Amino acid sequence: MKNIFFLPTLVILLCLSAKTIAEGKVYGEAMPEQLNAVSLADAIGALETDKNLPQKITGTVTQVCQKKGCWLILTDNDRYARVTFKDYAFFVPTDTVNQTGTVYGVLIERMLSQSEAEHYAKDAGMKNTEEVKASKEYSIVAESVLFEMEVSQ
Repeated sequence: MKNIFFLPTLVILLCLSAKTIAEGKVYGEAMPEQLNAVSLADAIGALETDKNLPQKITGTVTQVCQKKGCWLILTDNDRYARVTFKDYAFFVPTDTVNQTGTVYGVLIERMLSQSEAEHYAKDAGMKNTEEVKASKEYSIVAESVLFEMEVSQ
């Protein structure tokens, strides 16, 4: 009789002893599970090969539009890409800075105009945008965004 209770008790104890588990919140469409994510740096390195192909790209969120969450900056080491959302169909929380994010979309290199640069700087909360310049940047139009969170149990 003691053995009947031992196994379920052991399972419960093992589950309760787990310190953290990875959970996440998806914005936009469902994140494709069949694709493996690549780092942003690797995706940028393979940009010519994988041109115009949607892919899962992971990095750290370092900036988010503070007005309504309509874009974010994903970084990996010294590389970054501005992520916008396909058809302006969804937004992300403005407090997701420093979280690990995975986006599903198309990575491109594009020229950011002076007016776009100023607009994004204002959205990021910059008060003085006079020094902001047009520049080349990497951009991802995402269909899906996943923020990974560790949850204590």
